[in-house]
Amino acid sequence: RLFVSSEHLKILRLEELRDHCEKLGVPKSGNKGELISRLVTASISYDNLLVEDLKDILYAMYLPVSGNKSELIARIIGDGSSEQQQYGQYGGGGKQYGKQYGKPQQPQFAQPATHEDLEAQQLAAAIAASLTLSGPVPPPPPPSLAARVKRWGDGLEAPDGSDGADSGAAAAPTEATVTAPASASSRGASSERRAPRAVDRMFQQHNHGEWRSKLKDLARGDVHGHCEKLLAMQRGNGAYSLRPLGGAAHTTNAPEVDHIFECQAMGDLLFRVDALRPVLRQLDWAAKKFEGQPMVVQNALAHAREVHNRPEFLVVCGSLENKKKQGAFQSSLNTLAQGRALEHGLEESLRANFSRGVEPFESTQARQMARTVVDLLRGLEDPFTAALREVPQGAAQGREQQARYDGLADEVVLLYEHFDITRRV
Repeated sequence: RLFVSSEHLKILRLEELRDHCEKLGVPKSGNKGELISRLVTASISYDNLLVEDLKDILYAMYLPVSGNKSELIARIIGDGSSEQQQYGQYGGGGKQYGKQYGKPQQPQFAQPATHEDLEAQQLAAAIAASLTLSGPVPPPPPPSLAARVKRWGDGLEAPDGSDGADSGAAAAPTEATVTAPASASSRGASSERRAPRAVDRMFQQHNHGEWRSKLKDLARGDVHGHCEKLLAMQRGNGAYSLRPLGGAAHTTNAPEVDHIFECQAMGDLLFRVDALRPVLRQLDWAAKKFEGQPMVVQNALAHAREVHNRPEFLVVCGSLENKKKQGAFQSSLNTLAQGRALEHGLEESLRANFSRGVEPFESTQARQMARTVVDLLRGLEDPFTAALREVPQGAAQGREQQARYDGLADEVVLLYEHFDITRRV
C-alpha cells in the first residue's frame, strides 16, 4: 500500500480530513495540522481517498484529472517525467473522458512529489512560458448573440451560417504557436500574445484549485428553471451539437442548462482580482451555499452572481457535450494558472475534447461544435463585460465595489485574449 504524503493531505479541505479521520477511527477534532498528523500516523493510503480527493491533488499539481481511480493514483505517485508516455494526452474532462486511452503500462512508482519538487516544476513551466508566440490572424466578428439564437429557433442554421460541409476550411494549427489579436494601440500591426500572470498557488491555507472550485460554486445560481424556455428557443436541440436532446438526468443526451462562460472560469477570475482579496479572507469555507456566507462576502459577489446567471448568457446542451466543454476549459485554465500561454487556443482544445474520450463526436461535427462555442463566447464578450462594469448605484461597499468589478471585467478581457477568441481589434 502506498501512503499519502503530508504535502498531499494539506491540499484537502478540513471537512474532508475529518471524514477520513472518522473512517480510520481516529479523533476528528482539532485544526488542520493536527488532523494531517493523525492521518499520517494512521498510515492513510491513496486507496482510502475518494476520487474527488485525488482530483483535488492533481489540480494542485497541474496534472490531468481524467481516468479511473487507479490511473489517478498512478499519476499522483509517478515522477511526472513519463506521464505523457504512460497516459497519452488527457482532455481533463472528468472521470469518464480519459478512458479511451486504456489502462497505462505498469508504472514505476516513485516517492510522492515533495513541495520542493513541485516548485521546481512550476519554475520550469515559467521558463518555458517566456518563449515568444505568434500565429494565424483571428476571424472577423460574428453576428450578435440574439440574432444567432433566433436563427436556431427559425431553422437551426449553424451559427457561422454554414451547413457543416466546410469542415476543412479552418485547419487547426500544427505548431506550438498562436497569435494574439491585434490591440487597439498597435494601429494595425500584429501583436504577440503575452504569457498570462501565474496565480498564487496558496492563499489563506487553500490552494488555487480549491479557490477556483469554491468561487465557482458561489457564482453559480439555480438556473435549471430556465431550461424549458431556452430549450423551446432552441427547438429542442443542443446549443452546440444542434441535435435533438432527451433522456434521463445525467445520461449522455440529457438536457442541461449551461453557462456559455463557464462557472469555473468565473471562479478563476474572481480569485485573480486583487481588489477582492480582503473579501476572500473573510470567506467561510464551511458554508456550502452562497446564502451561508458572511454578508461582506455576499455583498461583494452578488453582482457577479447576478450577471453570470442571467438567461441571456445561458443555453441548453446535452450532458455529454457539456462535460467535454468543461474539460477543455479546465485544461486551458490549468495551463494559464501556471503562467504559460496556450499552445493552440481554446477552439482547438474544444475540438480535441469533442472528438475524443467516451462517445466522441465525429471529427467534422467536433470542429463545428468548437466553432459554435467560440462563436457564442465572442457574441457575449462585450455585453458580459459591460454588465459586470454596471454596478448598481447605491450598492454596498460603494467605490470599492466598482473597482472590484472593473478589475473583474478587465480579467475577462484578458482571458479572451489568452483563449485567442476575442473579437476586439
